[in-house]
Amino acid sequence: ILRWRQCLEMPAETKAQLSPECIDFLSCLLAGPESRIGSSKNGGDFENGFKQVVQHRWYRDFDWEGIRELEGPLLPSGAREFSDMLVYLKTCPKSDPRFKPLVQRVTQNF
Repeated sequence: ILRWRQCLEMPAETKAQLSPECIDFLSCLLAGPESRIGSSKNGGDFENGFKQVVQHRWYRDFDWEGIRELEGPLLPSGAREFSDMLVYLKTCPKSDPRFKPLVQRVTQNF
């Protein structure tokens, strides 16, 4: 985005729907590399960018330890059955008429 410092603006109606913590987080992301959250500070040594991001107050109540147990907001079709299909695919003989459709289903999102 060219001239983003002069042109980038959050619409008032959008800003009114966001928490102050969210607005601050977005401001930390939408900044120059010298002050952007997760980037090096003042051209010095790189700091742990991920740690800076997850420690931001917008994520204050987020359970980072339990993130792997959460279901994603946008799951591709067949995602819930994927593990079961893989297990079955390992034991299904290639001669089985269900083998080819099963492979197609397992690989449909790749």
